[in-house]
Amino acid sequence: MKISSQSEPPLDPAFDAAYNAEMGSRKSIGNCRGQVAVLFALVFTFMFVLFAFVVDFGHLIHNKMNLQIAADSAAYAGAAWQARALNQMGLINYRMRQDYKELVMRAQITHARHNKNFPSSSNDLNGPIERLPSGFNAPSVCLQAHGFETVRGRRYAKDTNLCYNADPTGGGLPPIVVPPVLATFDPFSAAIAAQIKEIQRQADIECEQGRDDNERMVQHLLDIFAKPGTDLGGFRYRGDRARFHESQMTAVEDFINQAAQENPMSSTNPILAAARESATRNLTDSNLNGEFKMELLAPKESGP
Repeated sequence: MKISSQSEPPLDPAFDAAYNAEMGSRKSIGNCRGQVAVLFALVFTFMFVLFAFVVDFGHLIHNKMNLQIAADSAAYAGAAWQARALNQMGLINYRMRQDYKELVMRAQITHARHNKNFPSSSNDLNGPIERLPSGFNAPSVCLQAHGFETVRGRRYAKDTNLCYNADPTGGGLPPIVVPPVLATFDPFSAAIAAQIKEIQRQADIECEQGRDDNERMVQHLLDIFAKPGTDLGGFRYRGDRARFHESQMTAVEDFINQAAQENPMSSTNPILAAARESATRNLTDSNLNGEFKMELLAPKESGP
């Protein structure tokens, strides 16, 4: 078996020339270089712009989150100082309640039972203490004698208990009323009436002896606990405790009002300064360079 190959006949030169003229002459592969570089440059530019957009948007979100964190820190710092102010108010209220309890304790128990040395000052004994006005609602002070000498000079035994003697529920005598003597001819009835009058006179003397001490004791308590400057019966009370509490309340009021009237960016008020420092120390450089500013928002009045 014989195998032979048959080669294709060569193209017609005229046909080849017509084809090249129609389709263009063949170019070498060396003239087609740089297409991948152009494609890479276009893709890289798009990716770079997209990456820059993502980074810029992320930076914006980061700044907003940082600003919110700084605002929360400022709010926490300001709230902490406001809580301290509220604690101070609560402490003032507590001390006022304690003073009221002390007033009741001293008026009804301590001064009434352990007053051997009251009044201990010559100013209390000889000072210009005016009478309380009629109908004034003052603490009821019952003086226990226990062997002390009154302002009028009467000295009691150590076991004397004026409150017990004056209280009918404790075994004392009720108010003594001398009845009229109908049988004037009966000497026995006249003697009984005379004795009742003597008992009434002694009871009046007892009340008269303790009156000045009781009144000075009430004046002393009012001078401590009454509102300062109170004018009763021509006597202006110092009001040591009340003046102290009033000064405390004024200090707290001024402290809070000062924060509402000053510029938070330059104020030295602890509330504003703590809020400002807490905010600025938590801010990034971009937020600090962006003209950071704090403002106090005035509460809006609610409508009817």
